[in-house]
Amino acid sequence: MTMIKQWMTDLALLPNFDVNRLQPCQITYTQHIFSYTELMAYLAKIGVLTGWLQESSCVQSLQNQVITTSTHPIMGEFYQENTHWCLEYVGAQKWQMHEFVHQACDAENATYLAEAVYHNFVHSPDRQQLKYLRLWEKTSEVNLAPVARLAVFAGFVESK
Repeated sequence: MTMIKQWMTDLALLPNFDVNRLQPCQITYTQHIFSYTELMAYLAKIGVLTGWLQESSCVQSLQNQVITTSTHPIMGEFYQENTHWCLEYVGAQKWQMHEFVHQACDAENATYLAEAVYHNFVHSPDRQQLKYLRLWEKTSEVNLAPVARLAVFAGFVESK
């Protein structure tokens, strides 16, 4: 039995815990370092996406839109289908783009458990919430206890 399968089995034994709120998955990670020109070309290539972008003077909320900026971006989070991006300015006119490809799978082949979590989106006039997938993984090779080191942006939802 794999570690993820064992966690799912153990969690199913807990009273009042819905194990179906957890999704077994695999994550592929890559990162890129870009100049401003390279970043804008990369974002244009991605095309339409959903997310948010903080610039020095504003925060944009993007709903299935192409990113346009009036100033240099500081940070942002975006997604499109099963790909999630996290952008951060790292100084010296360089931006780092983290890219996570999320693939649902059965518990036998999974390396993570994804759990949806929600946070208030301060800059939303519609009182939307930010949806993230919190990714649970093993602590280390010798300690198989689950730990959540990462969450990826997964969209906007209406406040509950």
